[in-house]
Amino acid sequence: MFANRLMIPVMVAVFALAPTSGARGAGRLSDKEALKLMDDIAGGVRDVSQALPKDMRTATVSTAEGEVNIEQFLNGLVKDAEEMRKNLRSGGSGSSEAKRLLMDGVVVQERMDSGNGLFGAEDAWKRLDGQLGQLAAAYGIDLSVDPSTWDVYRMNDKAVREAVTSLGQEARKFMNEFRREVKKMDMVTGPDQKQVIDHVKSLMTSSEELRDELIHSRDVTSELRAVVASSSSVGNFLAQHDFSIDTQKMWDELAANIKGIAGSLRED
Repeated sequence: MFANRLMIPVMVAVFALAPTSGARGAGRLSDKEALKLMDDIAGGVRDVSQALPKDMRTATVSTAEGEVNIEQFLNGLVKDAEEMRKNLRSGGSGSSEAKRLLMDGVVVQERMDSGNGLFGAEDAWKRLDGQLGQLAAAYGIDLSVDPSTWDVYRMNDKAVREAVTSLGQEARKFMNEFRREVKKMDMVTGPDQKQVIDHVKSLMTSSEELRDELIHSRDVTSELRAVVASSSSVGNFLAQHDFSIDTQKMWDELAANIKGIAGSLRED
């Protein structure tokens, strides 16, 4: 929440993820859930506006653009929520609209933190604060850091399905190339070869299982954890040995795909 400056870590590395249980992916909002949240946020902003005493509607708040009338400021929040709904309905991610909403939320909370209050609408703001906290979580925002550093991003349902499907195909292709090359490496002994090849096989299998479970809207916590664990082992091995440019490039592309999926299926 804004009030507690809740920290929702942005995925900065594939292997930092530690999923928890939840449908589809821990902490991820489906397109339908994101639309519902935007309805709630728009309603919450209206509740704050209605809670303002009439003699306070012309009061101002300080924003990056200067002093702004509080009522106009809240109307802008509603407009941003409506624009985000349109973006989501058209298949977009709503990332830019989410950033505007959350940055405006920071403006209000900073006023609250300074002890100035919200002109009598404090209770209504607390309810909206919780909804904006959910939005921050869904877009990987750490509200404790400077908004200028935010990396606001969310994959929509279609993008997640496409990325997961591609992941299974890439993992299988990489396994074949990796196994061929590692068997030619004199410095890698038989037991070590078997161990790392097993990790690559596990990556391929867990990637395909992740795809199947996500397509059927099931919990993917264990599959995602397996993908991340296998990726960590393979990545560490590649970092310690010299592989061909083609194999390294193939791994870089696979790792980038895993990073994007893991970031989208982030934990609460």
